Amino acid sequence: MQAAFNDSVFSQIFSGDLILSQRAFNYFAYSRLSNPEIQKKMGACFGIISPKLQNQLILRYSLLERINNDAYVHLLELYKKNDINAGQLRKIIESVEPETVNSPAIKKMMKILSEDSNPFVRSLARKQLE
Repeated sequence: MQAAFNDSVFSQIFSGDLILSQRAFNYFAYSRLSNPEIQKKMGACFGIISPKLQNQLILRYSLLERINNDAYVHLLELYKKNDINAGQLRKIIESVEPETVNSPAIKKMMKILSEDSNPFVRSLARKQLE
């Protein structure tokens, strides 16, 4: 029942109404965002929400003790899809702590990013691999 309600609120993030969208986003406060399933859903919509909400989501993720590895990898992949910029990627890498830094999926993405054409991104990823 809670999952259905969460899905209903979650769908309002894409309503097109900025006030409704912000309120729906705010429903997923830090305590709810600690749920790995909600982290994955929020991460999946990252590339299509407004830049303001993207930055708020990064901030919320950074306040969590840990973020689900799948959600973290998805955020890194968004850079390769051009859905986020290098500055947002920096915020994610520097402020969001994945569950297990030594995860094979995270290492794989960092390896890919360490060979990126952008020298800033290469440097960020190489520091994480050290």
